[in-house]
Amino acid sequence: LIARDELLFDNGTWHYKLLIEKRNERLPNLTLHARSLNRLGNWLVNTGHIQEGIEAHQAALHLFETQLNMQDMAETLDLLAVAYGFDGNSASAVKTLERAIELFRRLGNQRGLLSSLASGSLDSAPEKIITTVSPLKTR
Repeated sequence: LIARDELLFDNGTWHYKLLIEKRNERLPNLTLHARSLNRLGNWLVNTGHIQEGIEAHQAALHLFETQLNMQDMAETLDLLAVAYGFDGNSASAVKTLERAIELFRRLGNQRGLLSSLASGSLDSAPEKIITTVSPLKTR
């Protein structure tokens, strides 16, 4: 199976499609493909196509999970949490961000950890605050 994405422009609207194809050819570099999906997802979210961006991030996350690529999984979860936040889905944003924080901690990635912790503190509404994560927790 090969995942392939298409970005189509029709009547002034961008449409994103993820196509799964069965091929007998050698698989392309799935890591680069998934990273491209994340860039596309980020662009879609930033241009107001939030649901399509979420779908691109979810597709990237699936590819990283199949490869057990924890670093890229953590980065994708962070991007996905932001997208959920833009979509108004606070519960999914918090849950996804907590997964990213846990992975960044496990990996010892301080930069990613700080970025995720900062993302979690941006919205101060009580129902959106991450209460199960302490920035002072080291392990």
